[in-house]
Amino acid sequence: IEQGFVRYTKFDFQITDEPLEVIQKQDECNEGDLKKRSYAYMRLDNPDTPEIDEGKHARMHGFKDGDIMKKVDGEQVWSLASIAKAIVDNKPGDVVLVEVMRDCELIELDYQLLEWKRFTEVPLNP
Repeated sequence: IEQGFVRYTKFDFQITDEPLEVIQKQDECNEGDLKKRSYAYMRLDNPDTPEIDEGKHARMHGFKDGDIMKKVDGEQVWSLASIAKAIVDNKPGDVVLVEVMRDCELIELDYQLLEWKRFTEVPLNP
């Protein structure tokens, strides 16, 4: 807690659902093992706000649009909730090891967590 506010961590990309064809391709990569399926598809570009480069930090760490998150610091992830659980004890600035699947290949990348500012400080006397 800093000045009465809790400091939360965040990633600078979205986790989205993908069409059935993409899920089926992942199942092929996993040799049909449904226990290895993840629904944590990374979107580095937001079509609703193309003027904002939301995934800039992630791209600097080697991530690509469409990567599928499989693990964060060794903990298997499959959804936004499981990702949040995996980083809950981390602080902004901490580096986590993220395993992603890209073109049927597992890749490990370091990612420095960002700070999620939930509140904006407003001066009391403008």
